[in-house]
Amino acid sequence: MEKKQINIQLARIYEPLFKNKRMKAMFGGRGGGRSHNVARYILIRAMQEKLRIWCAREIQNSISDSVQHLFVELIQEYGLEEYFKITDTDITSANGSYFMFKGFRGSGGTYSAERLKAYEDFDILWVEEASACSMESLNVVSKTIRKEGSELLFTFNRVLEEDPIA
Repeated sequence: MEKKQINIQLARIYEPLFKNKRMKAMFGGRGGGRSHNVARYILIRAMQEKLRIWCAREIQNSISDSVQHLFVELIQEYGLEEYFKITDTDITSANGSYFMFKGFRGSGGTYSAERLKAYEDFDILWVEEASACSMESLNVVSKTIRKEGSELLFTFNRVLEEDPIA
């Protein structure tokens, strides 16, 4: 595959995403660009190296509840269709990066800490709408994603002072 110059840019405020830190949280009001910039960051990383990426939220009943559509839009915007294979359930890249879109709780709100523990081999966990996550889920996944150099990314609109992620 011929290498082409790709210019994916993040808003300056999101450049710290590239710092080597395990946990990164971005919060604020609606329309702040968090999700788009985190997705750009993840696309850049997935093109640079082979990564396993889990995009999650507390409750996800279907793929349409996920951020998959955001990645599809960005892949199309930057003309990267030949580099990424998009299916109804996941995305893979030419270098082997893999994107999984799965909620902590599935259809009907069912929850299994044991099921979450099976996802330990991921490099990046992005939790969208993290303020809606339970403390139980956050505790399990923060201990599950423990691969050397792994990252936990949390994006949310802060709702209540008592929110577990706040």
